[in-house]
Amino acid sequence: MGLEQKLLQLDEAIWKEYEKVTHYAEKAVGWDKYDLAKAAYNITLAASGAYTTYVVIRSFKYDQNLFGPVGVGLGATLIAIDLVQRKSVEKIKQYDAQLLKQSSSFVPNYMSNRPIMGLFALGMTIGATVFNPPPQIMNPDERLLMQLGVYALSISILGTTSADYFKSQIPKPPQKSPGKLQKWYRSVRESFGRKVEVGAKYETIEMIENKL
Repeated sequence: MGLEQKLLQLDEAIWKEYEKVTHYAEKAVGWDKYDLAKAAYNITLAASGAYTTYVVIRSFKYDQNLFGPVGVGLGATLIAIDLVQRKSVEKIKQYDAQLLKQSSSFVPNYMSNRPIMGLFALGMTIGATVFNPPPQIMNPDERLLMQLGVYALSISILGTTSADYFKSQIPKPPQKSPGKLQKWYRSVRESFGRKVEVGAKYETIEMIENKL
């Protein structure tokens, strides 16, 4: 069995775990795969912004003339890509809706690059954690900024990968019934509204005249 085939098998296994998350989200909060993909992109955007911030701070504080512009350029590129991909979720939703109307069958599309990206992010996280140069080369404060930047970049990569897994899930017709948490929230809100209404005190015209 070749390396690519092993990666495809790993991608299939990971895809099925995301399938479980998607099914749970649909039942619990009424979120479909598109909502989950957007949420993943929101995390990605926040992480990309954090990475860019750490790079800027490290560049100005420790005068890394070359690393600063390169890091900021990478962060800005990631943010731009994340925004474009997040916007594309609605187009994918519309496209899937058209296919559902045509009663088209869907087959999962497994890809070998997704596990590679996940392993790459995991490797960066481990490398930044164990990296401990002597103070003469890098002082502890600079090392902390470097670690935080790497962690943020890893989260950004994992967020993008997660969004791709959610987008590739088998689409379903829009569900009309709300999720369990939505039902619970509505029942609490309605119950609170009834208590306010019952507890309110109203004065009739006769009561007002008696006061006069």
